[in-house]
Amino acid sequence: MNQRINELKKELQELIGAQTCTVTPEMELIRELKYKEAKRESKLHGKSYSIVDLKEGRFAYHVSAHDKWLSAPVIDINEPNNLEQIYNLTHPDDLQKVIENELRGINFMLELPIEKKEDFQFLYMRRLLDKSGNFQLCLHRLSVAVWDETGKPWLLQNCTEKLPGYFKNLSQISEFYLLFPLTQPNRKKREIFVNNIWLTEQELNILQLVYDGRNQLYIAKKNFISVRTVKTHFTTIRMKLNMNNIHMASVFAKLTGILMQLLFLWIEWGEDIEEIMKGI
Repeated sequence: MNQRINELKKELQELIGAQTCTVTPEMELIRELKYKEAKRESKLHGKSYSIVDLKEGRFAYHVSAHDKWLSAPVIDINEPNNLEQIYNLTHPDDLQKVIENELRGINFMLELPIEKKEDFQFLYMRRLLDKSGNFQLCLHRLSVAVWDETGKPWLLQNCTEKLPGYFKNLSQISEFYLLFPLTQPNRKKREIFVNNIWLTEQELNILQLVYDGRNQLYIAKKNFISVRTVKTHFTTIRMKLNMNNIHMASVFAKLTGILMQLLFLWIEWGEDIEEIMKGI
C-alpha cells in the first residue's frame, strides 16, 4: 500500500511539474483578483480555498476557515514542497483513493478545451484529522482558476468545505467523485448528462430532512406518515440515486443540486473520463 501511495504521489508531482504556460500581466492581475475573491468567500461561507501554481508545482495561496478544528495547519505556502502537507492529516484508508482522484481531476482539467474551462468542477471527498483525534468528512471542489490564451491552465483552485458531523464515520467515502457542470450553454441534455434523476416533492422533502440530521421519527411526524413509510421512501431514494446509504444519498443530492431539482453529470467509479470527454 505504501509503495503504491508513493508511486501515486510521484506521478501527481510529475504531472503538475510538467505543465508549462506563458504567464502574462493580465493573468497575474486575474490571479490577484482570485486571491481576494477566495479570501472573501472563505470568510463569508466558512470554507477553505487553495490555489495550485502548475508552473511552480506547489500551493501558491491558501486561506483556511478550518484551522480552528484541524489538528494542524493544512498548508504552509512558504514551504517549497507543500503539496504533501494535507496528506499528513488525511485518513490512511482514504489516502490512495484521494490521490487517484486528484490525478483524475487534474488530468480532466488539463484536457478541457479552452471554451469549457469555466464549465466544470471536479468533486471528491476525504476525511481530515481534527484536534480531538477524530476524522471529519470534507468535500473538495477542483476547478481551473486561470489559463493562458492557448488554454493551458496556470492556476487550479481547490475549495474545501466540512460536511455535517454525522457523516464522519461513513466508510468508503473516498470512492465518491463527481464531475459537476456549472453551465449548460446551448447543448442538448443528453449530450451533457449521464443520468437524469428526478425525485418527487415528498422524496425531496425527506432527503432534505435527512441532510439536516433529522431521525426517522421526526421525518415521519413532519410528513404525517408512518416510520415504515419513511423507510420505504429511503429505499426508493437510494435506488434512484444508486446509493447504499441514505445519508450519503442526501450529501450527493445536496452537492449535485438534486435538492433544487437540477440536472447533473455522475461519473461511476472506474468509468473512463476520456469517454465522457468525447461528448463535451
